[in-house]
Amino acid sequence: MASYTILIGLIVLIVGCPLAIGSVYIITYSAMEIIVFSLLLIHIWTFKRGNQPSNTNSESKTKRPELPDNYYRKTLLLSLPLFLFLLIALFQLVPLPFWLLQNLSPGTAAMYTKLGMGTGYHSLTLSVYSTTIMVLKYGAYIGIFLLIATFEPANAGLRRGRWIKALFVALFAVGFGEAVYGLYIGLNKSDSILWFMRTVNIGIVSGTFINPDHFAGLLNMVLFCSLGLCMTRVGLKKSNWRRKKTVLYSLTSEQALVFWMILVGMLCMMLGVTFSLSRMGHISMLVGLIFLIVMHSVKKPKLGSLAIIAIVTAGVLWGTWKGLEPVLEKWRQAENALYDNRFLVWKGTMRLFSNFQTFGTGLGTYELVFPPYKPIELGSQVYEHAHNDYLEILSETGLVS
Repeated sequence: MASYTILIGLIVLIVGCPLAIGSVYIITYSAMEIIVFSLLLIHIWTFKRGNQPSNTNSESKTKRPELPDNYYRKTLLLSLPLFLFLLIALFQLVPLPFWLLQNLSPGTAAMYTKLGMGTGYHSLTLSVYSTTIMVLKYGAYIGIFLLIATFEPANAGLRRGRWIKALFVALFAVGFGEAVYGLYIGLNKSDSILWFMRTVNIGIVSGTFINPDHFAGLLNMVLFCSLGLCMTRVGLKKSNWRRKKTVLYSLTSEQALVFWMILVGMLCMMLGVTFSLSRMGHISMLVGLIFLIVMHSVKKPKLGSLAIIAIVTAGVLWGTWKGLEPVLEKWRQAENALYDNRFLVWKGTMRLFSNFQTFGTGLGTYELVFPPYKPIELGSQVYEHAHNDYLEILSETGLVS
């Protein structure tokens, strides 16, 4: 029962998080965190229960199946950088004596002094509220990683990869649905997301996301998962002498409907990324597809490469038929957008980092702390992020991260 509960919970997260307007509001990502932590507790409880010796002569049906030796130890070792990063963020929340704060982060101490708070105990973060929110988020991300990496269902019906296939099918369904919905409301220039009204990005394909870049990021991840699912349907991993027969059977059998549905879904996802007008989304998709083509070209026959090229060609032709002028116009603006805006943001972020080099300003505090360092050329525009994850993390957590 616990295994099915965890699997259903994972599917709810996969489907629910994108549909909840991208889970960018506190009520939605808080619900996500509660579900993740609850599933993690169930997983830990069943793990401990599975390790207890059985008092019966027969094997218990709910006993945890054995995994390779040192599997959990290796998983925790690979997760160590994630835990260390989370530990740094937690340390930013600890109230420290002011004299110690001056030694650890002079810039933070100077900020408190300017506010008339140069005594007592203060934390390294300039916003306990913002850092606490981010700590809970990152904790949930690490939790979901550990949950999937160490989940081995006790129920025989979910073993042998069936639960992984269920997750992949859920991912495909979400990507397909998001792409179709995004293309529908985007091409019709609808001003709504589900039952909510929006005032920005009208006419841009973004699915149930407010930010089209987030939408493109989701589809890029799901696209390649779907590509793997598609290749398993045509038997590309089978031996060479059976491959041609397997491919022909997959394309003409009664189960061919599943293959063609996956193929159409992938084409819709490619169109969704294309018309999201996300430049980095375009680059990520192209780099990923080129990488797969190169990897499959190493093997003979090159059926995998031909399949990927065929899918890409179909997506480009379909996009051309719909009209690629908005996409081309977005790329024409790339030079101005980069040098006139983002380069200035990065320059201001580096100035911010220079004053908080060791421990940063606190995880999640970029929007609050950046305005004094924002170049005057950027005007009154508010920047929630630096448009560069590395610089933003560097400014928020310092060199210790």
